[in-house]
Amino acid sequence: MAPEDCGANAMTRAEVGRLFDAHADAIFRYAARRVGADDAADVVSEAFVIALDRFAAYSLERGGARGWLFGIANNVLRHHWRSEQRCLAALARHHAVAVPGPDPLLDVDGRLDAEVEVERLLRQVADLPADDRDLLTMYAWEHLPYADIAAAMSIPVGTVRSRLHRLRRQLDDLREGGLDDE
Repeated sequence: MAPEDCGANAMTRAEVGRLFDAHADAIFRYAARRVGADDAADVVSEAFVIALDRFAAYSLERGGARGWLFGIANNVLRHHWRSEQRCLAALARHHAVAVPGPDPLLDVDGRLDAEVEVERLLRQVADLPADDRDLLTMYAWEHLPYADIAAAMSIPVGTVRSRLHRLRRQLDDLREGGLDDE
């Protein structure tokens, strides 16, 4: 049962338990993409311990429960900053782009260019300010609606829209800049 269905302004412990059943897998997937599967279970555990601790302070005026939980998980992830940096750096170093073709040797240049572009993109994402990186990963990886992202980050929906627009432009500029910038 979502807090929106409970008719009360604060959540009960049982509702937090139901929220765990409903959202723990999504939060785990989000965290696993950010810090790896080994640390993701710890992030989920810590996020729901915090949710249990703060369930009395939850208010419907702050937005939906999913956004609230992602906000807690996001704050936990910030404490795992070093792990996230190592994961993004490893992705940039080891990312391989598979391009199907009849003869793999014919597409070597394209694959190498694509791999270099992915590495550059991952480096740029790793270099983003934490708030921008959090917003981008919630949108791109988790497909959270703007309202849930706004609730998770405690910012207005309009700010989510404008930041995403700016981030898209930045990433497009990188892509359009080609390989000559290196």
